[in-house]
Amino acid sequence: MAALSPDLNPDELLTALARNIVNNGYQATSTNEALEQTEYLKLVIRYLSQARELEKLADAQGSLKIDACESSQTAELLRILGYRMRGGCGSEVVLETVNATRAFLTIDSGFPLAELEQSLRTNRPFVYNYKPTQAPILYGAGLLARR
Repeated sequence: MAALSPDLNPDELLTALARNIVNNGYQATSTNEALEQTEYLKLVIRYLSQARELEKLADAQGSLKIDACESSQTAELLRILGYRMRGGCGSEVVLETVNATRAFLTIDSGFPLAELEQSLRTNRPFVYNYKPTQAPILYGAGLLARR
């Protein structure tokens, strides 16, 4: 996701992302000197948008929890992921794509979709740790106050 190694130290995360955005995020157009967003940057923006939506669904401890197959939270999670349930709850549940863009982000980001589907089939709770990674800021308030 975002062409960043999962092994990156959180201290290096923002600088690596910034480097990738500068190097891969924009391209010059042939018609004028304006820069356009590349597919890379558009994809990063979509990842961030989906991550923000999932973060809103998470509880105070940063976990996504689905207690029952037939709940509004299940429907909302599936909408964000780009899927819907086909068949009734229980052994007949099959997740199918309804939004290809969101579904791609879900799979590419490593979301445990197979585990979610299995939980829905067996009517067991689904819990996924969705705590954000803490990354240090590059510039402090003092730098901004001097301007």
